[in-house]
Amino acid sequence: MQSMIKKELKEYITITNILIIIIGSLAPTLYILSQANNQTYLHWLGLYSNSVGSFQALLFPLFIVILTIPKLSTKLSNKFISYVRIRKNIYQYLGATMISNAIIVFVGSFLLVFIPFIITYYIVPIFGLIGYQPESMGLNTVAAINNDIATNDALSFLINVSPLFYAIVYAAWVGFNGILWYIVSWCLLIIKNNIFLALSIPFVVYQIAHFLFSLLGVPQFGSLISIFPFNFEKVPVWNMLLFPMLLIVGVISMLIYIYKNIEKMDSLS
Repeated sequence: MQSMIKKELKEYITITNILIIIIGSLAPTLYILSQANNQTYLHWLGLYSNSVGSFQALLFPLFIVILTIPKLSTKLSNKFISYVRIRKNIYQYLGATMISNAIIVFVGSFLLVFIPFIITYYIVPIFGLIGYQPESMGLNTVAAINNDIATNDALSFLINVSPLFYAIVYAAWVGFNGILWYIVSWCLLIIKNNIFLALSIPFVVYQIAHFLFSLLGVPQFGSLISIFPFNFEKVPVWNMLLFPMLLIVGVISMLIYIYKNIEKMDSLS
């Protein structure tokens, strides 16, 4: 199975995917920087929050599934997997495909928010691209600024360890959530063999869930803020866990369904 995972990984490490990751990471940040003169930023974390809490947050599931699902859909449409199952254990092959794609998705999701951190924390100060104005909110001492940074969002207390540690942990959290949304799309494609449903349903569910939780007055439990806890009052870390836990239940249910009905799947026959 390890050799199958390596082979699948090589297929998905493409120029197209690399460009998607680079553009998805850089474009929103560069846009935010271009509009910096129209905004007042207190410190680097405010700039970072704005960089990853807008376009990336809005389009997150779509970014995730586009990295891997179209190629898998092509394989299903060409009956490639039907041919593979004659020569290989179909459970192992699908497992290898899912794991290799999950690795791609994790790396892509990780870089989606980690590259903006590198830019906003390291590069922006070097070139003096932004003039922060902490005094505009009464943050007149280094201690006050550091306290505001450490209480900015659910995970920002990790900055007390180091900003880099915060960025790595947060990016890993985004990567984990990316895997969950990817598996939802993967399962839909295997079950229905319909790329439109596989691409659109995760995005629609993501948006509707955010809307419904906001409508109920608890947006902190929703799909968007559980991954991008910015531009919102600070919430406890456990608030970020609720929606991913619901997603895990859904993912496990779909995987069990596929396992029990794999011989009946039209997409694999």
